[in-house]
Amino acid sequence: MSDIKSKPKRFCESLESDLQKADFVQEALRTAYIKKIMKEYILNDAAPALGAVADRVSQGFYTSALGRKLCWVVETDQPKVRFYKVLKGSAGRIAQGTPPALLAGAPTYVDISADIELGTRIDYSMATFEDTPPDVKNQVEIDGGRALGVAETAVIKAVLDAIAAADLAGGAVQSPATANKFVFADAMMLLGKLLQEGAVITGSTYVCAMHPNQWADALSSDAAFINSQYKTAAELAGWPNAVSQDVFSIIYIVSADFTDATVYLLNVDYAMGFPVRRAPSVKPWEQQLLTGVDIHERIGCGVVNSKAVAKMTGA
Repeated sequence: MSDIKSKPKRFCESLESDLQKADFVQEALRTAYIKKIMKEYILNDAAPALGAVADRVSQGFYTSALGRKLCWVVETDQPKVRFYKVLKGSAGRIAQGTPPALLAGAPTYVDISADIELGTRIDYSMATFEDTPPDVKNQVEIDGGRALGVAETAVIKAVLDAIAAADLAGGAVQSPATANKFVFADAMMLLGKLLQEGAVITGSTYVCAMHPNQWADALSSDAAFINSQYKTAAELAGWPNAVSQDVFSIIYIVSADFTDATVYLLNVDYAMGFPVRRAPSVKPWEQQLLTGVDIHERIGCGVVNSKAVAKMTGA
């Protein structure tokens, strides 16, 4: 089970296996992209130049990969990962001379393939790259990482949106008490739907994902919500776009990457599985009169326990 408070692997760490391959480093060394970085930073090796690119890309990626905060993330070297569902066992008083009750039947599971490849390409003409100041190039690399993070979140959101209403916590898509307004009482109603699902064990932290309109229209000014907060912005620094954590251990994430008027509340320890087969990586390239860097990853995403997801529309 993932530790949702831990920091994700950075790009420079994902490069370790590549840097051990002589061909990878030599190919990078032959590109104008890496040669220019080595010259600017007075480096005599391609490895630290690659690490510098990867680190900048990671700045953009991990501030935009909001979807990972909604999933049980597992790094793997296999093409698929088996995610076991919550086992709701049984136990009871034992009568003399009788064996205890069986815990339960065989555990159920979901196999999720890491068959989704995402990527983006940064490219320059040789002339443009020669004239591009380092600060501009650095920002473009950050933007490239951000684009990959947004694309990853879109994949995760599509899996969430595909859950049938009857399979959600409470067996239906919920409606707010007041149309077009999402307030603290609505969050508590969604939490109640999760807690009523006996197969969903209470997680240490829930995540409530919403569009900025739901945050700005009512929740941010709701006195009940304001009085429930107990985490500062500094304490939430590891959570991109997090605006608060309340006394019920709900962290609220606000982003335009989520759908307007739709709010999700998830028990992230059980809701969705997210295998990472290839951690986000960078690969410099050069062809004819172009040079640049590819940013790519190989992932998977699937629902493990739909009853760990509550949904509200019309908020």
